[in-house]
Amino acid sequence: MQLRENPFARVLWPSLVLALFYWGLYGRAPSISVQPDGSEKGMPGKASLAPEESRRLLDLSTTLKRQGKHEEALVPTLTLHESYPENHIYIESLATLCNRLGRYKEEAQYWEMFLQQAPIPIEGCPQIGQAYEKQGRAKEAIGAFERCLDLDPRNLDSLFFLAHSLEMSQQFDRAAELYGRAAAIDPAYLDLRVGLARVRLHQGQYAQAKEVAGKVLVQSPSNVDAMLVLGLASWREGNNTQAKGYLQDGVRLAEKYTDFYVALGSIAEEENDIPQAIKNYTRVLELDPSNRDIALRRSTLARGN
Repeated sequence: MQLRENPFARVLWPSLVLALFYWGLYGRAPSISVQPDGSEKGMPGKASLAPEESRRLLDLSTTLKRQGKHEEALVPTLTLHESYPENHIYIESLATLCNRLGRYKEEAQYWEMFLQQAPIPIEGCPQIGQAYEKQGRAKEAIGAFERCLDLDPRNLDSLFFLAHSLEMSQQFDRAAELYGRAAAIDPAYLDLRVGLARVRLHQGQYAQAKEVAGKVLVQSPSNVDAMLVLGLASWREGNNTQAKGYLQDGVRLAEKYTDFYVALGSIAEEENDIPQAIKNYTRVLELDPSNRDIALRRSTLARGN
């Protein structure tokens, strides 16, 4: 005898599967949410949004972000996060919105949560370290980049960002070791080699700096960062003619790169060419009016001191 198919099963079974899917996606445990103002808000232990409302809020958040209305997008995104605090997609969205709004403290807090909840936490790198850097928290930035590197010790981007953060903190020996290690893995990753050249320059190892930067320039003749290192290293060695050649080449390729004008102004001062020094410093201030050191230097030269 053939059993008759229960018509209700065709309706109830897909509904049950769908309900289980959304429970797995949106179900939550008690948690803490970081609010946009930096405060923390306790979470109840049960989701309060229906799947339809979740989709509506997600669509609204996506539309507002696409329109560049980041402040407005915070509201639906935060509601979603409060209802589903373990959903890494909403945490990432909040971190990105805080970045767009310049709320770097909150951004870092959300990336910390992302690293705890995301199935692939390295997707929060290097953003977490950069959020700390934008707050001026160098120690926390280095720690974050170290954690990123621990997730994948051969990840070249993680090696680069950690080395660069160490360089900015003047931890030159360790920065050089990391730049060198990463460059050995992929010699075509030129930013790593330029970073190593910069560190050698900071260490006063001018010949090594020129050697590394020179090889970069052979591979990439328009690499202005390598040109800057070559110009500065040549100047430090006392070869002003060679230095000015590299720096002027850099200006032709990147006319808004202020470091070239600063270096050319310094060389002109050293050669007692005050009009040329003032001209270069004036160009710096046209590009970066907030540079107080250069403003003071130009003012001093203009007064004839």
